[in-house]
Amino acid sequence: MHKKIIILLTIILLQGCQTVTPIKKEKDVKMNYLESKYFTRYKEYTTEKFDVDAYDEMIKRQEGNHIRLLEDGTEIVYGRPYFKEVIGSGERTSRGGQKITPSKPYFIEISKIFSPKGNLIRQGFFISGRKVGIAQIFNEAGKLIEEIDYEKKDWSKYHYSDVLKFLDKERVIDLKTGRGRDTFSFYLNREKEQWHIEVIEAPENGYVATIYTLDANTLEVLEVKKEGRGIE
Repeated sequence: MHKKIIILLTIILLQGCQTVTPIKKEKDVKMNYLESKYFTRYKEYTTEKFDVDAYDEMIKRQEGNHIRLLEDGTEIVYGRPYFKEVIGSGERTSRGGQKITPSKPYFIEISKIFSPKGNLIRQGFFISGRKVGIAQIFNEAGKLIEEIDYEKKDWSKYHYSDVLKFLDKERVIDLKTGRGRDTFSFYLNREKEQWHIEVIEAPENGYVATIYTLDANTLEVLEVKKEGRGIE
């Protein structure tokens, strides 16, 4: 009897010591701009500056090419601060910047603008040329003075992330691989309360585009049509 009890307790203890394997959840697609290692959302202040020395070295090495391609496929297009151009009888010091296009599967582009002194004064996000997410604006001292939430500015129930999911469902793009990220543009028609999406195709015989019109409040497809050369 005692032997049975000991065996039973041993089995219970062994079961209790077994490692429980957690259920693996499918990773969310990389649409969230905050996931990008090339962007930091500052809470109050920033000390980020334009690296002039690194820029000058790159220009010298690349013989004037302003585009830097990183090992992971990320592309950075530079515009240098401290550049002066003559306008009439005076001079204007222009602002410099960076346009960062992370490697696939990201669909976002990051824009950074620097003051003539090289301090970060604005950063924000684009998808196919459209402003998305939260833009941050800083004064010359690096203090955060304004944030613009473009999703709140879009009064519609459905936003840019929903447009991307729609295109993914239609197999126009692939959110997991980044396929098709350069093939479309979209905008919100506030007056008509509609999303308009243009998907570009480039067949051998000429330009063709598929135009989707969606209800901005329900995401219902209102119209699909084709435009371009040879389309009646």
